[in-house]
Amino acid sequence: MIEAAFLVASQNEGRVEVIALGFDASERVATVDRDAANALAVHPRLPIVYVATYNDGGAVTSVDLRSGDSSEVTGVGEVPCFLLLADDDGGEEEPTILLSANYGDGTLAAIRLQDGHVVKVASRVSFGFDAQPGAHPHRQDGSHPHWVGRNGDLLVTDLGNDMIHEVAMHAGKLVNRGVHRRLPVGSGPRHMCRDSTGGLWVSHELSNSVSRLGPDAIAISSSSNRWLPDTAVGNHVGDIAFEPESDVVVTANRDLNSLGIFTRGRDGIEPVAEIDCGGKWPVQFAQQDGTFAVANRDSHNVAVFDVGPSWWENSPELFDVVNPVAIVAAPLWTEDL
Repeated sequence: MIEAAFLVASQNEGRVEVIALGFDASERVATVDRDAANALAVHPRLPIVYVATYNDGGAVTSVDLRSGDSSEVTGVGEVPCFLLLADDDGGEEEPTILLSANYGDGTLAAIRLQDGHVVKVASRVSFGFDAQPGAHPHRQDGSHPHWVGRNGDLLVTDLGNDMIHEVAMHAGKLVNRGVHRRLPVGSGPRHMCRDSTGGLWVSHELSNSVSRLGPDAIAISSSSNRWLPDTAVGNHVGDIAFEPESDVVVTANRDLNSLGIFTRGRDGIEPVAEIDCGGKWPVQFAQQDGTFAVANRDSHNVAVFDVGPSWWENSPELFDVVNPVAIVAAPLWTEDL
């Protein structure tokens, strides 16, 4: 096994491959016979990866990279698009649950784990739809959860409802606590991150914007100031991440193939720079050991930046990966494979 820095989900000729990407070489470590993936997660202690696919009402497959053993749960929810490991109360202790945000049917599912493998859907919550004047007529036709993360309880972004839901989990059972935050109509919140002060940032897919949530107000900035071609219907901002070494927040401008760089300012957000992403359609970020990686789906590569002061002024190193649709930092156990 190579010394891997990242694990990448690659869509390749009707199957999903998990690629261990190192700075000197790469290696396929797992294959899932499904034709489309949208999310990847990895167990922190066991050599198990999780791949979410669109098949059979939404499916999640777990694969042991040492033994090759696998398990699959179907009917998770339509179009699962983000996975998060958690303990039975939603925390970061030993994982017993895999959470799946399901874009297609407006649900969040809790999948029970046994010895690290997926077993069954243990709990599920559904989010209603509250149509608002000014919403996107095609993209905001129902609840569309896109991301789940921790903030005491769980937070779930909802692109269709322009809101963030708050969800509690106790003993593996999910409970919808209601609206955590309403966001501008038509903005389409996609992903979130937290900066060094604890401030929450949101990428807005439908309004080409990024926001920082204050106690009583929302600071908003354009995610990109570049010119959009006439054929583009929008920038479709995707992932967002906090990079701690330089204390900046990074957004993925997918149509423009650029990264927006931001920091905190007097008014909440201060744009720092906008740079090329190193490829086409930057779909997801991952960070590892002083590097910031960008999975560029349509150019079949992963761009890796060395972080440090003003790292965005330097060019990334490019690594060939076919259709990289998701990327995570490789855990320590990959060294022992």
